[in-house]
Parts: sequence; C-alpha cells; structure tokens
Amino acid sequence: MNSNKIHCFLILQLSCVVSATSAASQSQTSVVWEGEIEIETLTVIDTDEGEKQPSEISANLDIGAIVSFSDRLDLFGSVQVERIDDPESERSSSEAHVFVDELGLSYTFADTSLSVGKITPVFGTAFDAAYGFFSGSLASDYELDGQIGGLAQFDLGGAGYLDFGVFYADDTRLNRSLTSDLDPNSDDEGRVGDTGKLNNATLQWSWVSDNTEFSLGGRLLSRAKDDAQNELGAVVSLTHFFEQAPLDVLAEFAIFHGWEGSSDNARFLTLNAGYAFGDLALSGVLARREIGRDETTNLASLALEYEFENGVTLGTAIASVENDGSVDQLLGFNVIFEFGD
Repeated sequence: MNSNKIHCFLILQLSCVVSATSAASQSQTSVVWEGEIEIETLTVIDTDEGEKQPSEISANLDIGAIVSFSDRLDLFGSVQVERIDDPESERSSSEAHVFVDELGLSYTFADTSLSVGKITPVFGTAFDAAYGFFSGSLASDYELDGQIGGLAQFDLGGAGYLDFGVFYADDTRLNRSLTSDLDPNSDDEGRVGDTGKLNNATLQWSWVSDNTEFSLGGRLLSRAKDDAQNELGAVVSLTHFFEQAPLDVLAEFAIFHGWEGSSDNARFLTLNAGYAFGDLALSGVLARREIGRDETTNLASLALEYEFENGVTLGTAIASVENDGSVDQLLGFNVIFEFGD
C-alpha cells in the first residue's frame, strides 16, 4: 500500500470519529485504558550447538485504550514500545522502537460487533492463554497480528460466539516503527497473506461455560509474491478450570496445508497446565511443532510465577528445546508491571 492509501485510511478513521462524536453529543465520552511493562532475559545454559550465545534481554511497554463515544461506537488502539538486545532478532536495536499493534473503530448493534482498521483476527488461543514463560513459544508462530481489514463477532446466545474476519498483512507505514524506518516484515519476496487485498479470512466458533471453553477455527491466507500456494489452517482448542484444585488446563492442536505459502504442511500441539498456591503459580507445558518431513521441534518447560498485590509479577522458567536432534537448555526470568483501569 502506498503512502496515499495509508493517508486515506487514517483520514477515514478520523472522519468517522468526528461524525460519531457529533452523533453522540448527548452521551458522555469515556476512556478505558491499561498498560503493561515487561522486562525479560533468556539464557542458553547448555547447548549441543557448541558455543553458547550471550543472554537476550528485552523490555516492552504495551498500552491499549478504548474511547467510547456512545454505547455502540468505540475507537480502539494499542501501541508497543520495545527494545531487544538479540543480534539474531529482526527487531534488535540499541534504540527503543514504537509499533502500532491495533488502531480502528468498533460498532455494536443487537448481538453483533463490527470492527475495522488495524486488527488482530481470531485464530487459536494458546499463544495468549497458556501459562508460563515459554508456554506459547511454538503456538505464536501462527498468531495473526498486524492485519488491515474488518472483523465481525456474532453472539449466538447459548451456542457461543462466532468470529469472522477478512484482511491482509499490514504493509502500511503503521507496520514500521514510528521512531525509525525499522520494518520487521520487510523483504522483497513478501509473505503469505501480504496481498494488499481482502482475500484472507478467518472463521472461529467458541463455546464458553462457567469453567470450560472450546473453540474450533479455520483460516485462509492467500499466496503472495513467490509463494508456492495458499495456506489453509485449522485449529481446535479446549481449556478447563478445576475449581477444587485449583488447576487450569489447556490443549490446542493446529494443522496447516501450505504452511507460510510453501509446499510444506505443518502441525502444532500445545499441552499446558497451571496450578495456583495462593499468589504463587506453578505451570508446565509440552509442545511440539512439525514442519514438512524434516523439521521437528519439541519443547518441555516448568515455570513459577508470583503475583504481588500491587500488580507486579515475578517469573522464572526452565525449558528443554529439541530441534531436529539438537537440544538446548534455556533459563528465563521476567518481571511484569501492570497498570491502568
């Protein structure tokens, strides 16, 4: 998308906000916001690859807000400020960079909610819902963020929720750091879903009871420049909370044909459990990723987290990661500060 198109996109957003403000002149505008600061370190304590790499240190600030102009119309947005000290990371830099994660408008009527802008389509849950430092590491490979398009959520009453989205990978100025020209997704070949057209889609059905959530989803990402084919994916997720334990369990399986536009298929499995002792939580994960016939990753991890009353969380975890027969032993630490409404 060229600069004129992104300017038109932002002008359209602002025009809608101005119109909404006028229409809701009799209503009180409200703002709800929240933020999180996370500092983490990752150290390879043992490896079959020979020389150990230096520890990776990252710091992230996430801030999100919803401005409500009425009981139907909202403006939503979130930004991320990050600094990564990792020579192998595409985002590594000694400078802090600011990225727009989401920016758009949401309109609700009856049992339907519609959103347009820079969005995060709904597909899978493990990368966000799993407990522990390393728990979502493999599942995050199929997380969909940084998309331009529209989402619709339908409340089906006792039958659950249905989420539908059409989009394409963000190729606008919003995809680059606001403080520099750093673009984590820049390359000459493009990436699956990077079509500049609304020809990518997700559909996910979720059913929620008091302690159980089940979801089933599918997605289509259209081939971009030099891709071999479209990507087709499906995911099934189940989470349950045992009140008497108290124990949370999560299981998610995802399968893909034409993974990332290639000729390979891919499979992901995440099994996660978390047990709470007051403010202390113990969690574990077993995860597996298979791409094609030759690339397999197995991950096993144990983690501890302690949450203070002031909203600060301290965490640590150990993990064993096997990549095609080579094993790395990892140690992670993190501290999280939460604030906002």
